[in-house]
Amino acid sequence: MNKLGIYIHVPFCLRKCLYCDFCSKRCEGEEEMHAYTEAVLKEMRAQAPIAKDYTADTVFFGGGTPILLPLSDTERLMKEIRTLFTLTPDAEITMEANPGAADEKKLSALRALGINRLSIGVQSLSEAESSALKAMIIIAAVRNLRSLRWTDNGLGIC
Repeated sequence: MNKLGIYIHVPFCLRKCLYCDFCSKRCEGEEEMHAYTEAVLKEMRAQAPIAKDYTADTVFFGGGTPILLPLSDTERLMKEIRTLFTLTPDAEITMEANPGAADEKKLSALRALGINRLSIGVQSLSEAESSALKAMIIIAAVRNLRSLRWTDNGLGIC
């Protein structure tokens, strides 16, 4: 069977960063995210027949900051992905996140939904561009993930 990668774009951020060229925007609230999720679900249903002869080995929630989605929306997306598409048993399911964007409870819930990898946006490791406080937040976030048994983490420089 042919391999397939699934990408779900979630354009919402806490704020639009000046350096960001990605299709993203400041989130105006949960209702906007719920409506966007509905649109993504509708599009997935429309596209699923094209993928019937494929097996997905990756699912990637990118953005924006997809970890900002309400848990109920992420749950609906994951359920529909599993319903509409065939996933390999060891599929890598990644969600982009910014340090400090989710607490331990949300990270545990995401893990329970099958998200098995986080890509953490660092923005910069240059001391001239990054503060000591920001570095401490990143270190704390990685330690928090390890304590929750998240073993597959990516630090994405964006």
